[in-house]
Amino acid sequence: MGPENDRVIYEAFSRADLVVVAWGVTGGNTTFKRRVESVRALIQPLRRQLKCLGKNGEGSPKQPQGSNRVDSVQSLTPWL
Repeated sequence: MGPENDRVIYEAFSRADLVVVAWGVTGGNTTFKRRVESVRALIQPLRRQLKCLGKNGEGSPKQPQGSNRVDSVQSLTPWL
């Protein structure tokens, strides 16, 4: 975390045509949840549609498990 990390994230998001997020269940980790919110606030002005593999029960984007693959962009779900 930090300003250099935020700069790299912002630059990558600004150049991307497709952004797929995947980190799994955050549980009670408030530090992680705050970081998610700060990154969302950072990239919000870019108005990129975030996609995910699906959503967990708490609403967080699922991460790939084992040999699971994404075969096409069609199988992605909008996240938020």
